[in-house]
Amino acid sequence: MGRDLVQEAARIGVRLFRAGTRIQYEAEAPPPDALLARLRAHRQELLEALSDVEAYMLPWIVSSGAGGDMRLVIATAPPWPDAVFEAAALVEVLDERTRADRADAQDVADQLERALAGLRAGGLEAWLTS
Repeated sequence: MGRDLVQEAARIGVRLFRAGTRIQYEAEAPPPDALLARLRAHRQELLEALSDVEAYMLPWIVSSGAGGDMRLVIATAPPWPDAVFEAAALVEVLDERTRADRADAQDVADQLERALAGLRAGGLEAWLTS
C-alpha cells in the first residue's frame, strides 16, 4: 500500500519524502484532501516504502527565483545542512538582481558559486539550472 501511494502521489505531481519519522511532500498545488487522508491513514506503510524509494524521488528543486528562471537543485535527500538554505536564499537574490540588471549581481553570483562549492565539498550534489 505504501509504495502504491507514493506512485499515486507522484502521478499527480506530489513528491513524498521521509525526514526521520516524518513524511513531507512537495507539490506545485495543494494535494487533494482524499489523498492527504489516505497518506495519514497509511503513515507507517509510507515510512517503510519511502526508505526504499528515496533515490527514486531525487533530485529536489530547493529554490526557485522570483521569476522561476534560476533553480537550486539538490540530488541528496533531506534533511539538509543550513548551507543548502543559505544557497537557496542566494539564488533568489541573484535572480532578482539579474532581472533588475543590477551591477552587484556578479557579487551575488560569486557568493553563490562559493556556497555551491562548499556544498559539493561536503558531499552534496548541488547545481543551478534555469
